[in-house]
Amino acid sequence: MNSYAAYSEAKTAAETLVREIAKGSLVSALTSTQAADALAALQRLDTLHRDTGRKFPLLVAVSEFAEAIKRLHAHTLAEAVDGFLSSVVTIKRVTLQQAIEQFIAFRNGKTVAAEGRRPRVVARTRL
Repeated sequence: MNSYAAYSEAKTAAETLVREIAKGSLVSALTSTQAADALAALQRLDTLHRDTGRKFPLLVAVSEFAEAIKRLHAHTLAEAVDGFLSSVVTIKRVTLQQAIEQFIAFRNGKTVAAEGRRPRVVARTRL
């Protein structure tokens, strides 16, 4: 909010503001801090678009952020993302032959026992 020393200055500023609003400009509705924040947010979204190829309008980004924060209660968004990523498994496709070899190697490891102990699995020999 601006303050003016004289009534005439305040009236002139108000008339200018009314003209801008009448033209449809919403810029004058923002404080300088809000305008700077909005520009910084738009620049950040532009960087995200360049990095990921995905485009997010400012309203969509803020709406999704607000919804996520509301649902997370006391947790941060970063905590939620870290928790999600720690539970997601990436599956790598292998051929059937590779899967069989990995299975046999895993099972063979269980046929070896420490001294004085029995192995978990008895090795089978082919006849």
